[in-house]
Amino acid sequence: MVSFSLKISLVLFFLLCATMFNISKVIGCHEKDEWALSMFKAGVLDPSNRLSSWSTEEDCCEWIGVRCDNLTGRITQLDLNSNYYEPLIGGEISLSLLQLEFLNYLDLSLNNFTAISIPPSKSPPNISKLEYLDLSFNSLDMVIDNLLWLSPLSSLKYLNLGRIDLSEETNWLHSLAMLPSLSNLYLTMCELSNISPSLNYVNLSSSLVTLDLSYNNFKSKLPNWLFNLTSPISYLDLSGNHFYGQIPISLLRLRNLQSFKLWKNRLSGSIPYWLGQHEHLQYLDLAYNLLSGSIPSTLGNLSSLVHLDLSSNHLNANLQESLCQLSNLKSLNLEGNSLVDVITEVTFSKLSKLETLQLSSTGVEFDLNSNWVPPFQLHELSLRNISLGPNFPTWLYTLKSLDSLDISSSRVSSIDDEDMFWSFLAKIGDVDISHNSISGDLSEVTLNSTYIDLSYNDFTGELPHISSNLIRFGASHNSFSGTLFSVLCHHGENAVEHLDISNNLLTGQLPDCWANWKLLVYLNLGSNKLSEPEKQKQKELEEGDEDDIFLKSLYLGMGVGFAVGFWVVSGSILSIMGA
Repeated sequence: MVSFSLKISLVLFFLLCATMFNISKVIGCHEKDEWALSMFKAGVLDPSNRLSSWSTEEDCCEWIGVRCDNLTGRITQLDLNSNYYEPLIGGEISLSLLQLEFLNYLDLSLNNFTAISIPPSKSPPNISKLEYLDLSFNSLDMVIDNLLWLSPLSSLKYLNLGRIDLSEETNWLHSLAMLPSLSNLYLTMCELSNISPSLNYVNLSSSLVTLDLSYNNFKSKLPNWLFNLTSPISYLDLSGNHFYGQIPISLLRLRNLQSFKLWKNRLSGSIPYWLGQHEHLQYLDLAYNLLSGSIPSTLGNLSSLVHLDLSSNHLNANLQESLCQLSNLKSLNLEGNSLVDVITEVTFSKLSKLETLQLSSTGVEFDLNSNWVPPFQLHELSLRNISLGPNFPTWLYTLKSLDSLDISSSRVSSIDDEDMFWSFLAKIGDVDISHNSISGDLSEVTLNSTYIDLSYNDFTGELPHISSNLIRFGASHNSFSGTLFSVLCHHGENAVEHLDISNNLLTGQLPDCWANWKLLVYLNLGSNKLSEPEKQKQKELEEGDEDDIFLKSLYLGMGVGFAVGFWVVSGSILSIMGA
């Protein structure tokens, strides 16, 4: 039997739970908090009535986006982030919200706010509890000319002002140095231009681990103060600026660096050999710079490296010496360099985790055994402008997880097993085999990819069948013959947006089934042997009740003289005449 004392304990426990439940129900939104929210709402433009629940008839703790403490009824969170699918709100952000003295989380990002209103106050608001503030990606018209209003936020850990115009805030570094708890700072696309490159020290928070200054207008060498920070920076993004000069050795002071992004700048010189000492580095992106010379073999020491992008520089390298030791690497992009190397089985022998490989336009050569089975399963492979032919490399058939394949301009002309080849491509979403010399009759082939480009080959027969997955189809500059009826009219409604089958041998009239092509925004049928429409059909379209502007315009254009074809761009049709 259950003891008497245990029964008493259970009763007391249930009474306590009931009391707590009743307290949370009885205590409502605090009057001061409701006033601050009402002041904020007064400046909001809400065309979709997203804030319909913000009514005095409802407890403000029940308002959309609001979260209160269950015991005190004080507001602790306000989250009105649109998440890309909620209706946008706009207007003016009133910083009366900062009067919410227990607020620790504020997210108004991904909306259409155009301004921030700072209320006059003789004393700073009591907002020391705010830890998270995100105002990013609102209207392009949003401008903040000073950040001094942030200075009382002594507990702030996360700040995101992405895509807010801060071009008039020339002293932004000083303002942000007043935030002693800041650990994550995002200022991407803020039109900043003054980064004070000659300063040796800036007293930013000693807790800072993430610093994103990407896509601004900095035009200088990399600033000295950046590499003298005492905080344990692990994520540093300086991409999309105009930094020039060499990568300084002082970067070694950032010993905790895990992600370093410098792509799309104007950095020159060689890739420093000492980068191999950043033992914690997992993500390194130096693409789209002016770096030259070889890829240092010391990069092979970066045993934690997962992503490496050195594309679009002026590098030359021996890949086997530099990179084949990176056993944790998942993504490798060396496109657009002048590499001099021969790829063999040894090159990839330790890269079993590789998922993305991009070597297009690098000049490397492949010397692989025909029975070679790679140790990885790629999702993306780009070997554009790499000599792979004349035979289609059969090791590609072992890649069962491919989502994207680009072997355009790879000198492939021979397919040993056409059924296997087209079955393989049918499982890949994005396919580019253009600018080769591949031949074959595709009349019985069904294309199942989302994007596929067969242009500039030697394909013959009728146009292939297309599945409902297809969005973009390029088949120009081949020798396809027959009519358009099979590809245009046999499949009902489709999702095709881009269709280019120009420069073939297609004949007959343009079929009347454009109702199936409601999403089409680009069409090129030029340089075929298509005939003019019947005069009667043209007359019906001119005088009848046809309300499909796309179809009417197409036939009227053909009536003028169908010699080259038509281009359809963004729903408009241009008739292009000529041979």
